[in-house]
Amino acid sequence: MINAMGQSSVLESGDWWKVGITESGIYAINGATLSNWGIPISDVDATTFKVYGNSVNGILPQENEIVRPFDLVENAIYAKGADDGVIDEGDVFLFYAQGPNKLDFEESNLIYEPNIYSDTAYYFITFGGSEGKRVENIQSNSPATEITTFYWDPIIHEPENFNLLSSGRGWLGDKLSNSTGLTASFNHDVAGFSGSLKVWLGVAAESEGDASFDFSVNEQFKTNLTISKNNANGYVIGTDNFGAYEASIGGSDALKVDITFNRNPKVLTSIGYLDYYYIAAQRKLELHESELIFWNHTNAKSTYQLPTDANQCGMFQSHPSPRE
Repeated sequence: MINAMGQSSVLESGDWWKVGITESGIYAINGATLSNWGIPISDVDATTFKVYGNSVNGILPQENEIVRPFDLVENAIYAKGADDGVIDEGDVFLFYAQGPNKLDFEESNLIYEPNIYSDTAYYFITFGGSEGKRVENIQSNSPATEITTFYWDPIIHEPENFNLLSSGRGWLGDKLSNSTGLTASFNHDVAGFSGSLKVWLGVAAESEGDASFDFSVNEQFKTNLTISKNNANGYVIGTDNFGAYEASIGGSDALKVDITFNRNPKVLTSIGYLDYYYIAAQRKLELHESELIFWNHTNAKSTYQLPTDANQCGMFQSHPSPRE
């Protein structure tokens, strides 16, 4: 198999299994699963087990000049119970996989881009030949300057439901109108929430005259968003982005988000759209589920202090994962 650059692909030899994932996180594959897939685990040298995949963090760039991998890249994995070179049904291989959507943090800004072409990213499994890459322990070469007990949890709400132009890549989310209702509410579980949050918003409207929206979180953080008329006729059709807002509200284990479209009461055909909202909620650094992917915007070298009951956890360095 030769790619467009005239280079050979790793896929040209060996047996391969394709695995689809829908969100970023740490994935586990045990020997029993491999056996169910038809892999003769008793004949496989566990040290040659490999996972390939390109963590391109979202959609491939449209610009040709931006560098991107031409072939599959091998990922480092953690093998538990396979040190003897034999894969038993209870042995587990762990690896971090990047989902189909883009999520980045640039300084204190959250950058998110949904993948409008696919809801699945793919990784490839093979074995044989040379030894596979394994996760390495990293030792700190200098002391930390601060202790961190909180992290920023990204909460993403950006459904792709409506395309006003019936063309292009611009999609909008929740529709607010006389027929669908002018208010929408959303709830998010945030155990250990400290009360600090950051908010980014996008709204759109089709309306006679200026259009506005009221947005709130737990009825404490409140803001009004206005989209001004954009032509001499006073008709609004367009989108606008707002944020980042920073706020401190009461600590809680839940966030309730409300948005209301304020239409002209004399123009029942006005339509508002919630394009998206992103919330970075500061939460206590605790393990609430089977895994915790955390981020903290600081330039200082930090010690992340986990609860004492989390001392059996392993830690991978990776990108954070959005929640919806």
